[in-house]
Amino acid sequence: MRVDLDHLPEVQQAELARVRETLMTEFSQAISGATKPWKRKGRILNIILFGSYARDDWVDEPENGYQSDFDLLIIVNHDSLTDVADYWYIAEDKILHDPAVARPVNIIVHTLQEVNQALERGEYSGLISFATALSSMNCQTMP
Repeated sequence: MRVDLDHLPEVQQAELARVRETLMTEFSQAISGATKPWKRKGRILNIILFGSYARDDWVDEPENGYQSDFDLLIIVNHDSLTDVADYWYIAEDKILHDPAVARPVNIIVHTLQEVNQALERGEYSGLISFATALSSMNCQTMP
């Protein structure tokens, strides 16, 4: 399993770090003050990069009008936390308007069970998994 982003230029690594920070911060805000136990215990289990940046075949040609986007799969510990409007909209909006993130970011949010089912179907090939520890940018690649 890959454990780094060394194949990406420093610019993209910095953008992914910024995106990860925004996702973690806004999710924490979205569940703060929760009264329901499942929501109080809500967690991001992993943030996973897939698509062209994970496969190492991205395009970065803004002068020609094309930049590959970051495709991120967010794994959460409860199915109700997959609701984009309730938990992810603000983060998406902040990322969209963040001048430190120069390329589009697409997120998909699923539970671990949903991801395992998708992997069994052969989806999400060439994944790079970002550990969710706030103090580091540790990464893992899933086959």
